[in-house]
Amino acid sequence: MHRSGTSALGGALQALGLSVGKTVMPPSQEMGNPRGYYENLALVNVHDQFLSQIRRLWLNPRPIRPHRFLGSIPRRCRQELLQTLIQEFGSSRPLIKDPRLCELLPIWRPLIKKYFPQAAFILPIRAPMEVASSLRKRDNIS
Repeated sequence: MHRSGTSALGGALQALGLSVGKTVMPPSQEMGNPRGYYENLALVNVHDQFLSQIRRLWLNPRPIRPHRFLGSIPRRCRQELLQTLIQEFGSSRPLIKDPRLCELLPIWRPLIKKYFPQAAFILPIRAPMEVASSLRKRDNIS
């Protein structure tokens, strides 16, 4: 959910030594994230490319059908993700943050298992009233 604190958490994790990589999504004053999103834009682009190829919008609330993660399109996506990880992160400890990961984890699982067996997942939970208050403040949503 927007305004759930993932960017604040990303900033804290970066301060603790994780890397967002070379191509960082720029901050956005108008979207209420002046300190940044702490997302790697190159990985976001690979995710968006996959979703486009399966004719899917990232904000669609319905689950992606399991067969979409089989075949040549997800296989090419995994190869591109691996190349992007190498180019963007080198030997640093990657911080991978993108809301699309909630849906795209089936593409990532084989990569994580093979290349990042020590990976950890963090699911930040912010009180719903705080999220609503932040949305009201930023977007004037009642």
